[in-house]
Order: sequence, then C-alpha cells, then structure tokens
Amino acid sequence: VIMNNCGVGIHASSSGNIAYSKDAKKFFVSCTRGVITRGSIIGNSVTPTGTVGNEVAVTGGDMFGSSAAAGGSTELATWFDSNGIAYGRLYNPNGAALTGPIRISTGTLGGYVSLVAFYDTTHNDYNVFYWGSVGRKLYKRTIGPSGALGTESTVFTDNGVGVSDIAYNPLTGSYFVADQHQDDNGNGYIKISSSGTASGSVRVSEDMTLPHYTPAIIATGNDVPLTIMNQAGDAYA
Repeated sequence: VIMNNCGVGIHASSSGNIAYSKDAKKFFVSCTRGVITRGSIIGNSVTPTGTVGNEVAVTGGDMFGSSAAAGGSTELATWFDSNGIAYGRLYNPNGAALTGPIRISTGTLGGYVSLVAFYDTTHNDYNVFYWGSVGRKLYKRTIGPSGALGTESTVFTDNGVGVSDIAYNPLTGSYFVADQHQDDNGNGYIKISSSGTASGSVRVSEDMTLPHYTPAIIATGNDVPLTIMNQAGDAYA
C-alpha cells in the first residue's frame, strides 16, 4: 500500500499521472485524500522493488485534481484549489519542498477543468497543460527546475466537451490529447507536435449512437496513439 483513502486524478478522468524518475529510481504519485472530488493533496514515492517512501502533505483541504511529474533532480506536484485555479509545487526526490505553492493559471477556467504536467527532457523544464470550460481552451505553461514560470499560451480553443487525458512521447516531443466530441456522442484525439502545432480532432469511436466518455490515451515511440474509452458502460480500445 502506497497511500490509503486516496483518489488519483480528477473524477471521471485519466489525467492523474504517476511519474517515474530514472535518476531517483522511484515512482512518484499524488492523490486527493478525502471525498472523491475534494480533499488534501498527498504525495509519496515507491521504488520498483516496492519500497514505499514517507507521505508528504502537499496542501490542506478542499483541493482536487492532482498530478505528478518527475525531472532529473526535482518532482512537480500539481493541483486545483477550490476556485479551479491551477497550482504546482517542486520537491526533491526525498520529499523536501523546494518552493512554495506556485500559481500556474492566470484567468478563470470554469467549473469543469483538467490538469496534467510532464517533464520535457529536451528543454529540461516542466510543461503544464490545463483545460477550462470557460471558452473550452487548453493552455500550456512551463515551470523551470527552480520554479521560474514561462508565459501562458493557448494550445487550442473550443474542442468539444473537455480534455480527459494527455500523453507525452519523449522520443518525438509530441503530445496526444484525449478529447470528447460534444456533437456526435464520441471522443477523439488531438496531436500536438514538438513545435506546438495542434492538429484537428480525430474521431476514434465508431458507434455514434452510444455515449462515449472518460477516454485515456498513450502513444508508441513512432507516434501511434492508443485510446481507451467507456462506451455506455463497456470498455473499448
């Protein structure tokens, strides 16, 4: 057992990443302790052989939607506060805080949000993606290993219902976003190239008469995506 009484990610979403650090040789996970939609953000680590670290209390209560990313000598925990504002905090591999809470999002995101961070091995910084129902926009912002924030940018606008998962391919620098199509009962994916260009949404569900939701996504080394979805209660890929 790594942590008790915890929910990973956001309810009905796959965006709560568990990160692995090759340097520290540890997996890092964050969770929301409390009810499924609100609570305290807790972090911990576990080695490939099963040795569990010591829990770290990242925040107090009334937070949600945490995720973890791992860099060379730092780890980043991200979460939303009760107002839907995205925050992050840097730690060393042993769980000691390197910064205070860092506000990431700048504007109002809305009542339905998603948040996930990755470590960019090419630029040696963190890429944080966050989506908000206001304007249905996906944003991106970088955090350096010392906590320096980059400029907030908009990746795309009005992509349907929401963002449920994002996958990163370190071999190509591409990102794959699992989105949801509002108008055809389905879901799809959007590819973001290493240059930052976002493709149009590609529909992946075949039966448009049944509702599809909570897709998850991963990509192979040559940028072939695999999506996992819930079709009216049944799992499909």
